[in-house]
Amino acid sequence: MKARIAEEIIHESLVNGEGIRATVFFAGCDKDCKGCHNKELQNFKAGISREVDAIVTEILESKPMIDGVTLSGGDPMCQQHAALGLCRRLKDHGINIWLYTGRTYNELIGNSILSNVDVLVDGKFEEDLMSEKIKYRGSSNQNIMYLKEGIPYRIISGEENGYE
Repeated sequence: MKARIAEEIIHESLVNGEGIRATVFFAGCDKDCKGCHNKELQNFKAGISREVDAIVTEILESKPMIDGVTLSGGDPMCQQHAALGLCRRLKDHGINIWLYTGRTYNELIGNSILSNVDVLVDGKFEEDLMSEKIKYRGSSNQNIMYLKEGIPYRIISGEENGYE
């Protein structure tokens, strides 16, 4: 199985979730958010095509240095099959996973991806709601949802900053 992703996986990010994270940026997004920070990855032909197994191998090589993996984009949910395959393979290795998507939790109910991620950052980026007061989100309409078996048990929303 292949995924279309940015040419490089970021191996030591401090801004794409809690702790030191490897971040995989998926190509393709159907939201066309004004002010998107990854405008070039909205294109479904951006980046490169890579085998999910090769992505997992590269991440596992950096595992001792990371606290988890973040899937971002573009929008990973535009490549649901590949994103789910990547999550499942990473979960087999006990890796914490954050997923950023322009879709809302309610739109994803029933999707098996939810039971394979630890934290969902949901909702379309809204430039008018962008705030420097919040952490790990681009705009205050987006939620950080800590999930257990796909069900939120803690939600950070609005102007809550997400700091522990």
